[in-house]
Parts: sequence; structure tokens; C-alpha cells
Amino acid sequence: MRTALATLVMLILLPSRPALAQLPPDFSGTWVEDEGARKTTFPVGNAGAQVMTLPPADTVVTQTAATLTTERKVMSQVIRYAYRLDGRESVNRNGANTLTTKSAWEGRKLVTQGTSFSVTSAGESLWMVKESRWLDPSGAMLVETSYTDEAGKTDSTTLVFKKKK
Repeated sequence: MRTALATLVMLILLPSRPALAQLPPDFSGTWVEDEGARKTTFPVGNAGAQVMTLPPADTVVTQTAATLTTERKVMSQVIRYAYRLDGRESVNRNGANTLTTKSAWEGRKLVTQGTSFSVTSAGESLWMVKESRWLDPSGAMLVETSYTDEAGKTDSTTLVFKKKK
């Protein structure tokens, strides 16, 4: 009895061990945006009756220990972004846009920060970009992105994606 009591007291008084470090979440899969859950501070234009809407495009995410890649097909073009997960710079060029970023884990969120630079017939544009990506308790992938223009104005978008089965 004394031995059992002594063991119990020791277990209670010993400092608890730090929990094993959690592995970062795996975002791999095919996702579709829940457009009804979208939140944005961007102004919404009024194009009238001429507006055509496209069905939501699948976003395919592949992830390894070193990289996370997203791909989405818009009409006949595939928009692809590849991010290094070790803090080194990633450069992604899609059409007139160049996205230069660095990504790092902040707890269970993947945070990507950098610049988005575009050259079009309307001129050049530069934005500071910050994107946070995480899984909520239901398994949905949330992607919160803020864009700050050269004048210092910031707009943000939060997208919610459900995994396709």
C-alpha cells in the first residue's frame, strides 16, 4: 500500500513532460470553395445582367515535407503556386503576375508572406501579401489572405474549402 501511495504521489508531483510536437497539418487533396462562406473587404462591382458565373473550380493541393503546391484550372489555364516550407524564397509566375514569398509554420498555420507584382497594359502594381492557411476542427481548409497596396490600403479575403470525397 505504501509503495502504491508513494508511486501515486511521485506521478502527481513530477513535472509533466512536454507534449510531443505536433506534426504540421497535411493540406493534400482536392478542395472546392464554399462560396457562401467567403468573406472579403474588397469592393464588389456591379456589372448588371451581363455577369456570367463559372462553377467553383477545384483546387488541388499536394504537400511534401519540403513543399506545398496548389493548382486550379480556370477555363483552359492551370494556375499553379509552389511554396517552399523551409523559409526559403519561392517565386511563382502566372501570366502577368509574379508572386515572391517565404513560408513558415506558426503553430498549425502555414503563413506565407511576400510581394505580388503585376505588369499589364494598365501599368505596374505591387502589393504586400500575407496568407495564412489552416484546417478548422471540421476539417475545412481556411485561407485568409491580406493584400496591402502601395498607398497602404489593405483588403482581405477569407476562403473556406471543403475536401472532395
